[in-house]
Amino acid sequence: MNLITLLQLKMFNIKKILLRNPGSPIFWLMLGLIFKGIIPFIWLVHGKIVNEFPGFWGGTGGDASSYINPIDHWLTYGTYLPDFRMPGYGLIYLIFRIPFSSAVACNLMIILQYLLASVSVYILALMARNIFKNDRIFYVCFYLYLISNFSNFFDGFIQTESLCTSFLILSVYYLTKYFNSKKNLQLIISSILLGWSVFMRPGFSLLLPIFALSILFQIKNEIIKNLKYSILFLIPFLIFDSIWTVRNYMKFKKIIPLAYIGNYPNIAKSYLQPMFYFTQCWCGAYSFNDQPADLEWFEYTYPGRIKPAHIDSLPDNIYTSAYNKDSLLHLKKLILALQNPSIDSLTADRYQTELIAKFTSYHESFQKEKPFVYYVKAPLRSTGILLYGAYTKNYLNRGQTLGILNAPLRILATALYLGVLALGLFGAILLLIRGFKKNALFVLIGMIPLYTIIVHAMILRVPDNRFLMPGYPFLIMSASYLLQAIYSRNFPANLKV
Repeated sequence: MNLITLLQLKMFNIKKILLRNPGSPIFWLMLGLIFKGIIPFIWLVHGKIVNEFPGFWGGTGGDASSYINPIDHWLTYGTYLPDFRMPGYGLIYLIFRIPFSSAVACNLMIILQYLLASVSVYILALMARNIFKNDRIFYVCFYLYLISNFSNFFDGFIQTESLCTSFLILSVYYLTKYFNSKKNLQLIISSILLGWSVFMRPGFSLLLPIFALSILFQIKNEIIKNLKYSILFLIPFLIFDSIWTVRNYMKFKKIIPLAYIGNYPNIAKSYLQPMFYFTQCWCGAYSFNDQPADLEWFEYTYPGRIKPAHIDSLPDNIYTSAYNKDSLLHLKKLILALQNPSIDSLTADRYQTELIAKFTSYHESFQKEKPFVYYVKAPLRSTGILLYGAYTKNYLNRGQTLGILNAPLRILATALYLGVLALGLFGAILLLIRGFKKNALFVLIGMIPLYTIIVHAMILRVPDNRFLMPGYPFLIMSASYLLQAIYSRNFPANLKV
């Protein structure tokens, strides 16, 4: 047996192992568990991420306490405080918290997140195969998601990104099963999972009507017949959200179907939120590179915040007839004065009132006088920051604990992310074009990543890259579809092993 024949046999054996029948779940689930669960979990513990909960293995980040503390406060005192988050994530914590301590409950939370992330790799690939009727897409989708560490970061954190991503994948999976089987139970499961995702991340609430429309138009000449199933899909969320809305009305005397406020109470009720909205006008609330954002020029602070280095200048093209550089310098002086511990309460209230009024007025002036920057340039810049700004690079550089392997792993992670991003965006557009002609599920898969980008970067203007993560698996699906569309021009459509 010559060397070439031996190599061919080895390649055949490797191919036979790695390209097994997609309908054999044990092999694929085990691969997912190893590469998305066990190995990242070991790295998490090895990395010794700083957290605020003694005895907790994972990371907490800045928002963790806002999900955990309301549940602990409710268990201890009977009231849900602080009260500005929807309870989708907290409810899962509550299930573990009732019988265990907070640290143990948080450990069980991240174990659940790793397990669901591991299962989701196979579910995503299987869903791609079921929708696109192609084995090759299954393999491409599975292995791209398996080796992508970008989406693994928050699996070990007390944050909503990991569970929201897994629930969204499972929701679409059960919807595709309903399309094939027409079983109402699968439709209800899909609805509950999507609704739960919304209760974790309210920004995904408009996916509910998008899903309902995909059900309505699954067969174009049966729209009237499908109307009742679209309504059935929405009913579970409407029931639970109605209960939540009634509860909010009883407490706040306002009709609040989602979150009470869009930020922490100490921020939303002070000058901080209108200041943030003002700098969002030109996308100055976030940084595109490693330099601090324009927002830092105001040298603001709040309890627990570490102020960055002093910022000397703002862009020259942000001024309007309502304010100039001196106007903003005056506001900056008020902000610094509020940080004086000896300031009396009456003066502090007066400064707060002036800051809120001026930042709101300047925001409105910018909208009116610089519409191109406000409605076009800033959202596009925000999109660039979301997709590949300083926050993205920080996520791709994380976990640097392997010595000489850090640099090549960082290069690999960056190349994989950018490749998925470019191919996924083109693939999503292709799915929309083809889907409108023949398949509502094509439209849904293409819509999810585009919706995620548009809502967070262009509408909400909060381009922190972690908000992209629930849509990232669907970018991988879209990229897999595009690769198959390119490949199938010269090769058979299905790969049989």
